[in-house]
Amino acid sequence: ANSPSIMNESWEVHVATLRHPDQVSRTRLEASLNSLLDAAKQDDEVRPKLAKSGALAPLIAIAARAGDYWVKVRQLCLQVLATISWHHDTGKSLVEVGMLPIAINALQEDDEVTVGRAMGILNNIAMYEQARKEMLASGVLEAIKPFLGSPALVGLDADKIVAYLVGKEDAKEHELMVAGEGSIERLVSA
Repeated sequence: ANSPSIMNESWEVHVATLRHPDQVSRTRLEASLNSLLDAAKQDDEVRPKLAKSGALAPLIAIAARAGDYWVKVRQLCLQVLATISWHHDTGKSLVEVGMLPIAINALQEDDEVTVGRAMGILNNIAMYEQARKEMLASGVLEAIKPFLGSPALVGLDADKIVAYLVGKEDAKEHELMVAGEGSIERLVSA
């Protein structure tokens, strides 16, 4: 395994690449994102370090790009952010650097991978109590409404977000309110 110092140096290079996405090839961007993803997946220690390394803002900026050219790169950015957000300290950081509106916009994409990753990020952020007030204020409950009650992973994540944000006790009732008739049977049988 790489020693931590080697890892840190390589992050710097990759994070620097992300800061100027228009000055490098898409292949180079994807390679940097995959390296950051591998680092983030390795262990829990790495994620908060990555979050503090200045990587979040450029990742979010690229995740906000529109257009076909960016689709694959944006998916990778969202995957890195979803992986980083699996650590307790990073939920708040992500909110502070403007993740919520980007993730909420991504839910409207016509692309399951992007939607799934954005929902995963929102679910990870919702786990952290200190981020919940901002999440409620951001309109996240409205944005996830269409997914509630779906048996797919995005639906399960959406249901969990409601449970985190409105409290476990109120979640069933809230789900009934926002999800309409479709999920009543599912809730009754749950």
